[in-house]
Amino acid sequence: MMKAFLIFLICMGFGCHIMAQDATKYTDKVILKDGSKLYGSIVSWDVTNLLVLRLQNGGECKIPSNTIKKVEQAEIDGMKKIGGFSLQPKKIYGSISAAALVGRSPWGESSLGGALHANARYAIHRLWAVGLGAGAELYLPDQTIEIHSYPTYATVLWQPAKRLGIQGSVGYAWVGRGQNADYSKTYTGASGGRYVAIQLQYAFNTHLFLFAGVQSSAKKREWTQVWDERNHGYDRYQHNRMALGLTYTL
Repeated sequence: MMKAFLIFLICMGFGCHIMAQDATKYTDKVILKDGSKLYGSIVSWDVTNLLVLRLQNGGECKIPSNTIKKVEQAEIDGMKKIGGFSLQPKKIYGSISAAALVGRSPWGESSLGGALHANARYAIHRLWAVGLGAGAELYLPDQTIEIHSYPTYATVLWQPAKRLGIQGSVGYAWVGRGQNADYSKTYTGASGGRYVAIQLQYAFNTHLFLFAGVQSSAKKREWTQVWDERNHGYDRYQHNRMALGLTYTL
């Protein structure tokens, strides 16, 4: 009786209405320092001030942060939420990623650039999602080794642990002409090749992720020799690079 009365006072004192709650229908469990428990969906949480919890009747309960002992993930129809981001089966997720790229050519030169990617994924399970993606990778123009590329790919996301996910991608990287040249060659054209990538991501919350990974794509550059245009050929190589960036999930 005392616990129920304290819960009532806290919620009424901060402008919300409560009613009988079914714990299995909610995503979050708030445990107070007096041992009381509240179930709902967290709307926001300023750890120095208030936690706002949405209740069964649609009302919001404002709980002082200094009365909270801890917050746990509750079961949702037998399914547990994972960390800061939980895949909901049969739901489509969109995301936008931006990253810095650092690579090295087979000839030992560094390539520096940036990438912007867009993805759409379908959650087939609370741990798995599959989807499609496309991106643009642009490199610094003062390098002689690299050309811009535009990968398109299929992707698989596995989220096995709290806040952590692993994403793998396989596809084809289209490329620009490869206008860069060195002192002995003029590049006349270029073509892309197979694209593969794997990355580890960490969820700060339900929308924002930090990720780090490696990428590789096959590229081919056609050239003619500066002092004798009759002498021509091509360089075929594997471009490997590391990526570090942020993903925003819609």
